[in-house]
Amino acid sequence: MSRVIREVDASAADAMFLIRALDAELQERYPGAIIHSIDPVTFRASGGVFLVAYENDRPVACGALRSMADGSLEVKRMFVLTAARRRGHARAVLAALEARATSLHVPVVRLETGDRQPEAVHLYESAGYRPIPSYGEYAGSPIRAVLRSGCSRSIAYSSAMSLPNQDRPITCRPDRTRPECAPPHSSSR
Repeated sequence: MSRVIREVDASAADAMFLIRALDAELQERYPGAIIHSIDPVTFRASGGVFLVAYENDRPVACGALRSMADGSLEVKRMFVLTAARRRGHARAVLAALEARATSLHVPVVRLETGDRQPEAVHLYESAGYRPIPSYGEYAGSPIRAVLRSGCSRSIAYSSAMSLPNQDRPITCRPDRTRPECAPPHSSSR
């Protein structure tokens, strides 16, 4: 397998193909829910970054960064085509987005995902994400639980569409120099 990740305009054909597939899947998983998307036509002009992962020259995954009013960045439109899942594309796109944020010297990157997307929740948990208060357009929603990683830089995700008070134990990457990275409970290995 050959994987290449490229920055493309969000209104480009490959990006729109993946956005449409993502929106269709979200509507299937969350019938009638509001999709917090991006405007592909104005996305780049507003400072947005849209990445597409290609497998053997076919677009199979995407992710984006958009600027937030507080100077942070938000990860949007993370998606992998069903046929291309379990090959590391999502992790590679997330890593590329985090690398871009680092190159832009942005210390805080946030994202939200839904509890009906267990593969996404697993990805973010395995990458070390931890709880934070809701933010931006998700603030005040009683059904959102937002997560943030306290390790190395601030990264967040929220569990959209989850029931209130559905807490999950989350741990972040091992980093003995930062107290917020200590595991919530001891475990023997």
